[in-house]
Amino acid sequence: MATTITGHVKCNIDTSFAEPLNKIMIGICIRDEEDIFVLAKTTSVSPMCLVPVREASCLVKALEWLSDMFFYNVDVDFVLDSKVIMYAFNHCRANVSEFGQIISA
Repeated sequence: MATTITGHVKCNIDTSFAEPLNKIMIGICIRDEEDIFVLAKTTSVSPMCLVPVREASCLVKALEWLSDMFFYNVDVDFVLDSKVIMYAFNHCRANVSEFGQIISA
């Protein structure tokens, strides 16, 4: 399903964990320039992992979803509650850990 959106959007993303299910739950919400709801999605990733890896996986899932929805010529501001992810994403440095591999992908 393709969505035609132009201009500028905000993408809020967050994670939680469902320990009994051994899954990471991911929530993604898109709002337009006027802060009006456009789209939302929830998904999950398995297995459980450390918080930085979980948050990085969430960002990757949001990027994949936006690409699948044809958000190619749209400026997107990502809003996360993880300073570690934002710093790592904006300051590329070599990191061979699982976290580093997700950020560099």
